[in-house]
Amino acid sequence: MIAYGREDLLSQELCVKYLETKWSSYGMYFHILNMSFYLMFLSLITANSLKVIDVTHSSNLSAHDVTVYTLINSSPEAKSHAKIVSALSGAIIVFVVLNIIKEFYQIYHQRFRYFTEFINIFEWILYSASGVMSISFLFEMDIHCSYLYI
Repeated sequence: MIAYGREDLLSQELCVKYLETKWSSYGMYFHILNMSFYLMFLSLITANSLKVIDVTHSSNLSAHDVTVYTLINSSPEAKSHAKIVSALSGAIIVFVVLNIIKEFYQIYHQRFRYFTEFINIFEWILYSASGVMSISFLFEMDIHCSYLYI
């Protein structure tokens, strides 16, 4: 109906009831599932950033030196922090990969319309920044202060 410019037909009682039935049968559940995964992703990013900031302030390391390898070699207390940071970073990378696959799926279905929506560009920036941040904690890379700009 929309493709043929007949949006007024969507306000008919039968179409409204059909869309409400589709939403209540499975649309609402997919929306809640997608939102809960996104909230879990944001909570992992927040927990990882707070843990790294806490480690930076509690140890004698500068912000440039915080990686899993420097935490393991610095003190026994920092070894437990290194395990937490590496687990959170690994979980973030898994979420980033899954969300990038989801974005490619959306590109496939929406074609050019995908690039006209600002939220899609914002999601690519979010996924790349969080992926770089997590990778920089797992490996010794020359990415300085990756968490300071978030």
